[in-house]
Amino acid sequence: MGQDRVILPGFGQPLNDNLPTIEKEEGPYKGQRRRFPHALRDSCYSVGVSVRERRMLDFINKITDKPEWERKVFDEDIVSKWRSEACEHSEELDDYYLSAAMFDYCLEELRDKAAHFKDSQMVSVYDSETAIVKSDTAVSSILAESLRSNVRVLEDVPDHLKDWHPGSDQKVLDLLHPSLFPLIHGRSRALPYGTVPLDDCARLTGEGEVVVPEFDGYHIVQREDISLPEWGHFQWLPSNVEFDKDGTPKIVSYINNLHHRQHKELYGTLEHFVAAAIPLWNECLSWDHTRLRIEFRGGSDRDFYIPDGVTFTPDEDDVDSPEKVRPYTFQEAYEDEDISATYAYEKWVRKTRVFAEREPEPFQSRRQWEENVGHRAVDLQAQFATCGMQVIFKLANIHLTPEEPEYDGGTWHIEGAMNEHIVATALYYYDEENITPSHLEFRQAMDAEDFTYRLPQNEYASTEIFYGIENEEAAVQMLGSVLTKPGRLLAFPNVLQHRVQSFKLADATKPGHRKILAMFLVDPYIRILSTANVPPQRKDWWTEEVRKVPRFRSLPLELFNMITDEVSDFPLGWEEAVEVRQALMDERGALIDHTNDEIEESTFSFCEH
Repeated sequence: MGQDRVILPGFGQPLNDNLPTIEKEEGPYKGQRRRFPHALRDSCYSVGVSVRERRMLDFINKITDKPEWERKVFDEDIVSKWRSEACEHSEELDDYYLSAAMFDYCLEELRDKAAHFKDSQMVSVYDSETAIVKSDTAVSSILAESLRSNVRVLEDVPDHLKDWHPGSDQKVLDLLHPSLFPLIHGRSRALPYGTVPLDDCARLTGEGEVVVPEFDGYHIVQREDISLPEWGHFQWLPSNVEFDKDGTPKIVSYINNLHHRQHKELYGTLEHFVAAAIPLWNECLSWDHTRLRIEFRGGSDRDFYIPDGVTFTPDEDDVDSPEKVRPYTFQEAYEDEDISATYAYEKWVRKTRVFAEREPEPFQSRRQWEENVGHRAVDLQAQFATCGMQVIFKLANIHLTPEEPEYDGGTWHIEGAMNEHIVATALYYYDEENITPSHLEFRQAMDAEDFTYRLPQNEYASTEIFYGIENEEAAVQMLGSVLTKPGRLLAFPNVLQHRVQSFKLADATKPGHRKILAMFLVDPYIRILSTANVPPQRKDWWTEEVRKVPRFRSLPLELFNMITDEVSDFPLGWEEAVEVRQALMDERGALIDHTNDEIEESTFSFCEH
């Protein structure tokens, strides 16, 4: 019996073939998850998290950064100190950083998180609508040292061979980057049958059919019609990961730009990192129900009150008799139609009124909340035991020097384009020296139109205060930031925009660095073209294979190099690969700009109905 032809998005089926996140149509999949949400494909709007709740989330995040936090949350002396610090009134905020009720809720939640941490060794933060998951113990010191050791061969190369990331002023050194030798539409080749072997992958270089993707006009992306640069002309190539009988992940197709025969130990190390990331990916992808700690059931001028003892005295010109010029309580003035109709009264109300701050809802444990919302936990190893997963790997170092002492930070972005279907990221910070603390910052778009139409005409002041937003400002909510320290494994879903905050040398007279491993999880519901389908496209790998052929092996090296240099169309040499990378980066830069413009140009217009 012959093999089935490979059918994947862009290769035998439309590149934009789409599925709902949850199947609503009648049939065997009704009510089931069909794919994970993606910020570019879906709306992924925040329903809005209040200013006060974001302070609660910030407090919980900072407490869970403390050493032995899971023990300290049960130590009443330590908790008392935290309470006195957190419940102080702030003139800058014109509020308590945390009210007593907010602190009590945070403490209950921290103790609940501590119980979960005891079993899982990870903690979710900023988890009102999504979850950012961090763990400082998921990666053992032995595994971390294995990564440092096995990456050294990628670092210890002559200066002229170092691949400094374009535009980074020689601050970002790429050790392994998916933008080099990516899938190129209209040029790259994929095998129509079978798969590329892991060990002898370069032997198949040049084989297969040219990938010329087609679009299906009937499957239109929810956010807008299909257009570049959302899909683009390139695709990062993931590696296929399968599970052994005991659930251990195994990389079964080559990592793009990392030769398996030369880096077999690093492959094994990266398999262990995938295993460490899976529980964190499970957690952040499972978070598909909103869990607000402070609900907003208002949205009108009734959300304000006038403090007791404050009175209003009308102007003589606004009343019909001198006897009426006297102090009125708010209720008295409100009930007097002549007084309440005056501009002076309206101005006094707006100046004097106080927003009735909301306190948290009654606390629900994680288990109670999951039961109430019908929570469906994701288990990648169990759910995809047969078909496996696809992961894209990246290794990069940031180097600072006394001459270049500061890293300016990154831009707001989502990982990948739509054809990569990246649904979650895992970052591991495996080495750091002589740099200041750095954070990864997160934000999410809000639905400006929904906010506009849920409010009475011109009664939006309480909504602005509650959410910390302003009329005519961008409908974007800053969620918070997470410390990225050595030894930390961090995971988050690809529905949040993120950016690296700036950092610099701690001692400006000495060099410093930080080193990062990034792993991008392709939606396991949507298999895409990978290194199992696309043979290596590197001319240097191909040349090594050609040299093994007896009649070429016998040639003098100089003559052999002259022959292979004449091969110019395919596979790609280094100079052309760099040009392709620049084209890909230009395309992705346009995507980032397009997405950010779309988000930042969507503004609240509360006066319009």
